[in-house]
Amino acid sequence: MGEKLVPKRQYTEEFKAEAVRLAQSVGQHEAARRLGVPVATLGN
Repeated sequence: MGEKLVPKRQYTEEFKAEAVRLAQSVGQHEAARRLGVPVATLGN
C-alpha cells in the first residue's frame, strides 16, 4: 500500500547548536518534544 513519506527536513547550523544545548540541559527526549523533532533525529 502507499506509505506516506515524510519530506526530508534540513536544519540550520544555529538550530542544531541550540538543539544540542537544550538536550544537554533538559535531556534528549524532552528536547525532542519541545523542538518537535523525532528523538532519533536529535540523537544523530
